[in-house]
Amino acid sequence: MREGISKEFEQASVLGLWVVVFLLGRLRESLRPLREPTQFGWLLLATFLGTFLGIWFQVAGLRYTASAGVASTLSSTSPLFVLPLAFFVLHESLSLRAILGALLAVVGVALLFLG
Repeated sequence: MREGISKEFEQASVLGLWVVVFLLGRLRESLRPLREPTQFGWLLLATFLGTFLGIWFQVAGLRYTASAGVASTLSSTSPLFVLPLAFFVLHESLSLRAILGALLAVVGVALLFLG
């Protein structure tokens, strides 16, 4: 038996996502980035960097780290990197709640896996 998610489940998930988008009436809006070359390029870059490389590095970290607890704790630090990007790049204001929430998430994972 094959491990992981089956091909049928993947297809059903994608179909379900498109049904939800269609029912919400946002089908045209969802397909707009695919028609504009500059946005399509950004979409491909974000998909590659955010999804492919992110997951690949996470799996590599779990595989080549002596402790799964250390790798899991490091993987949970992504909110700590997203907050400065949101502040400096998107010029969003950071609330104390967001900062404490990110820190609490990392501490919680560390306690679970290292504790």
